[in-house]
Amino acid sequence: EKQHDSKTYFHLKSLDNQLNKNPLKANSLTNDFLEDFSENLWNFQLKNTPKTIREFGEILVDNLTSYKEMRDDYIQFLLKVTKVEYNLDVDILIKFFEKSSLYKKPKDFGENIRSYHEADFENYKIIFQELFLYTITIAYKNTNYNLVSDLLNSGYSLNEITLRNAELEKFYQLYSYNQNLENYYKQLENKITGFGHYIITNLNNNIRKEEIIFADLLCYYISELQSKNYKKWFPTTYLYKNKYRDFDFFIKL
Repeated sequence: EKQHDSKTYFHLKSLDNQLNKNPLKANSLTNDFLEDFSENLWNFQLKNTPKTIREFGEILVDNLTSYKEMRDDYIQFLLKVTKVEYNLDVDILIKFFEKSSLYKKPKDFGENIRSYHEADFENYKIIFQELFLYTITIAYKNTNYNLVSDLLNSGYSLNEITLRNAELEKFYQLYSYNQNLENYYKQLENKITGFGHYIITNLNNNIRKEEIIFADLLCYYISELQSKNYKKWFPTTYLYKNKYRDFDFFIKL
């Protein structure tokens, strides 16, 4: 097996020990982890993407599969630091998701690079959408309801979008309809939702299907309440829900 030796993995290995020694370090440890995670993400930029649906789809899915190991580090890390007793500062997570706007063009664009293909950065839209969905899932799983609320109600500075509107954006700007992923899964497996299929078939072992579907649905309802235009979060995983079982949360609500 390939040895897992990324920086994020080393952060994860020492996390329990660090938190046991000093629980107040949760914020600084999370900040350090996310900085290295953000830096490592640049290693997954697509290059010279083909134009046919099938070829591009295969490369896109292979790319997402190759980043899965690092994604699982993120999930494992958050499962620990989002526990209520650590009182994680939501601003650390908000700043991380605000960085998503950087991954729409090359890291050194304007310095050594003058042009680029937008398709080479399509995977990052999927990655950040997936990571946000897991973040809500994990915070709720850990009964950290204040963190869930803050993530869904806070403003996000997302570069061009924010500057154009002169105000902060909401979490649902992280949602995007990825035409290439949708076309690929529709053509290959006749799937109605490419993103939903990708999420459900690539679930982290520590997260149950029902947990991520619930988080997806919660994001949808909150975005419906918040959004004043067509831009919303759509719950693509809902198709995979057990149709005979409603979520207790919504029944109690």
